[in-house]
Amino acid sequence: MNTRYYDFFHKVQKDYRHYCVSLLKEYHFTSYEVDVLTFLVNNPTLDQAKDIVYIKGISKGLVAKAVKSLYDKGYINIKIDDKDRRCMHLLLSDKCQDISKIITDSTSEFTKYLQNGITSDDMVIINSIFMKMNKNLDEFERRYK
Repeated sequence: MNTRYYDFFHKVQKDYRHYCVSLLKEYHFTSYEVDVLTFLVNNPTLDQAKDIVYIKGISKGLVAKAVKSLYDKGYINIKIDDKDRRCMHLLLSDKCQDISKIITDSTSEFTKYLQNGITSDDMVIINSIFMKMNKNLDEFERRYK
């Protein structure tokens, strides 16, 4: 079995994290705080800690610690859901405007660098393959959950 897929995706995630941490070093964030912030900036419709845990694969404890720290520092606000009081939405505060811009710009820059030399036709093929692989994963999850 070829594990290069896993190595590649792990490397992308690791390199993106290191890149963002380096760009935000003046704020003295932990790498998990950067993970939470980049997730919230890059996924505005996913605003719950459980989303970060599931998608980023970070433990609940580490996400909770990072959220509390960011809240205490004033970078995020927490809004209790109107319908389900157990549900909390994580919102970037006004203090996060400059950080959001840095993250948005860095995501764009990282993506451009990653896709350097790849044509738009190549991207169509890559996206098609990823969609098929995602569908396969959905089926895999249904069978083994």
